[in-house]
Amino acid sequence: MDQSGLREVAYSVLGESLGLCEGEIYLFFTDFNSPWEERFQQMVERRRFLHALYEAFVDAGSEFPGGRHDKYQSTLRHGGEPGENVWRLAFGEKFYGRLLEHDLLWKLKGEVELTSEENERIERWLTEAEGESARCAVGFPWYSMTHTRFTRLLRKTGCRIASMPMLTRMVLEGPMRAKWSEVAATTQRVYEVLRGCCELHLSCPEGTDLRMELGAEPVVHRDTGLLRERGALGNLPAGEAYLVPSIGTARGVVVFTSGPDLPRVEPTAAVIEGGKVAYFANDTEYGRLLEQKFHRDFYFRHVAELGVGTNPLARDVSSMIEGEKIRGTVHVALGDDRSIGGENEAAERWAHVLVGVTLEGRLKVGGKVKLIDKGVLLA
Repeated sequence: MDQSGLREVAYSVLGESLGLCEGEIYLFFTDFNSPWEERFQQMVERRRFLHALYEAFVDAGSEFPGGRHDKYQSTLRHGGEPGENVWRLAFGEKFYGRLLEHDLLWKLKGEVELTSEENERIERWLTEAEGESARCAVGFPWYSMTHTRFTRLLRKTGCRIASMPMLTRMVLEGPMRAKWSEVAATTQRVYEVLRGCCELHLSCPEGTDLRMELGAEPVVHRDTGLLRERGALGNLPAGEAYLVPSIGTARGVVVFTSGPDLPRVEPTAAVIEGGKVAYFANDTEYGRLLEQKFHRDFYFRHVAELGVGTNPLARDVSSMIEGEKIRGTVHVALGDDRSIGGENEAAERWAHVLVGVTLEGRLKVGGKVKLIDKGVLLA
């Protein structure tokens, strides 16, 4: 894809997805390699592509006055808070200045727990910041900023946010070319089915046998690619409906066969009890990796999300941004779920895509519904 193709992507995101209006303040940003990443040619190539897309947004911005843009050094992990200048550009000088004056920015960026008084103060400042904060934002750093304090606070100002982590040329030439009206229609149907369920049962031939309750009013979201409502948040490419299980209700076994940036891992059977990974039924390298992360962050054990993919052009199970969207797959995420309506605070969120699955639900009105049958989406 050449630079003119990248500019088409920029126009599509700003115009079609976000519905940018004349006179609106908007923000776009990406990251650049840390010194450690500079040693790896693959990361150098990835960032070179992201920076070409960044320049395409700069070019497109000449037709959309009101743009702000910046790059910051890589956080080296998903869920890391963006650089200080991105905070300043997103929220405006007044809000940013208050965070510095009251010594709060480092706490927000460092994920330090805030007092109730500090939270109330920030909420008040956010209301006052709406006049000078960005009305829409596009973030495409390699590491996701979807599940961050930055994103949660920016949404509260009414900003519409498109998040595009782990973006590659293949993603732009594949799932980003899906017909959004068709993806939106399919996603809406899946969303309605999930909202009507009070319990889900997920199974697959590799050994996954997981159940979870959703409660009387399930917390269900849809990612259609159309982000035009106040405070809208979605990943691009789009194509999923996803939910937060009721706390402590997930139980059974999930067999992970891939992971973030890992297209294939030795099948790893995680035994789920009380909504958390209790232990692994078999000894694998990937299981040991997860155990190390659990040791550093106990709350990373939490089953944070279950989602259903609806994008017919998505293919790569190892890509966080693409894998979750593969039509007929289900992803199960561990870790933080606050940005999607949950209450678990963890440093990261890792999604695992499961293929060839069957997903059934128990309806609140009685009876059952089969949403996916052996990898075929029925909605």
